Amino acid sequence: MYTTSDHAQGKLFDLDKEIGFDPAVQKILLGFGAIYLQKRQWTIAPKKSDELAAAIDSWIAGGRPENGLRKGGAFGITHLANGYYASRTPKSMTPALKRLGACWNKANNSWAIPAALTEKFEEMVAKTQADAHAAAEEKWPEIPGVSVDVRADGTIDVQSPFDPAIKKAIKAVPTARWDHDRRVWVVMAKYRAALRKALAGIMGVAEAANDANEERLSRARTMRKIRWSEKDGEIRISSGYNDDVINACRNHRMKWDAWSKTWSGKMRHYERDALLARLIEIDEGLRSFAPEPAPETQSA
Repeated sequence: MYTTSDHAQGKLFDLDKEIGFDPAVQKILLGFGAIYLQKRQWTIAPKKSDELAAAIDSWIAGGRPENGLRKGGAFGITHLANGYYASRTPKSMTPALKRLGACWNKANNSWAIPAALTEKFEEMVAKTQADAHAAAEEKWPEIPGVSVDVRADGTIDVQSPFDPAIKKAIKAVPTARWDHDRRVWVVMAKYRAALRKALAGIMGVAEAANDANEERLSRARTMRKIRWSEKDGEIRISSGYNDDVINACRNHRMKWDAWSKTWSGKMRHYERDALLARLIEIDEGLRSFAPEPAPETQSA
C-alpha cells in the first residue's frame, strides 16, 4: 500500500490510491511532521521514518479505522498541515462556517479551515452528522404529495406541491432555502423539530394542493395528440409536428431534445398551468380536425 525510498529531503513515502487519499493516514503523516510533495508522496526526516512506518502498518493491520473526518460522501475533506479544505458543503451550512471563521477559496471551490479552528470544525461536522442520523430515525408525518428525504450531509429535502401557505410555512423554518435545480426545500437537520411542526401545520393545505396536482395531471391525460409528463419538477412534452405546440413550448422557454424528440423544462406553477391550458386547447383542435375522406374509385 506504500513504498519507501531515499529522497533529498529525507525519507520518501509513496502511497497508493487505496490509502493515499484516506484522511486517517493523512492525519498520521501530519502527526509525525511529514511534508506533502505531490501525487500521494510525502517526505519525513530519516530518524522518524521507522516510527511513521510502524504507525501506518499498525493502522492498516487494525482494519484502517477512521481517524478524524471522513473523505468523500456528503462532502469532501482534505487534510493539510495548516488545517482543512472542505468542499461540497451544503449551502445551509454556509452561515455556520462563516461564524466559525472559515474562508471561501475560489481557486478550488472549498472552505479553508485554519489549524486553530479544526477542533471546532470537527465538532460541528460531528454534530451535523449526529443530527442527520437522528432525523433519519424519526418517523415523519405522512402527507399526500409531500416527501421528506434526510441526506448524509446533514440536510433534509422536502418536496411538496406548490401552495402559498406551504411556501410560507416551510420558509419560516430556520436555514430553509429553495433549491431551484432540484425543486425541493432544503433544511438543516438541526432544525428538524421546527420542520416537523411546520409540516404538521400544513397537512390539510398540502392534501388540497396534492388533490389539485392530481386534477391537473388528470386533465393532462385527457389529451390524445399531445403527451404530457412530470418528474422531479420537470415537464416533458411530445407530439407530432405542429407549429402551435412548438410556439407554446418556446414561449415557456422549454428546450427541444432531438434525440428523444421531446420538449422539456422547469417553470413556475402559474406558467405550468398556463402552458397546460394552451396545450389542451391545441389538442382539442387537433382532435376535432377530421380530414376529408378520399374520393371513392369507381369500377369500370
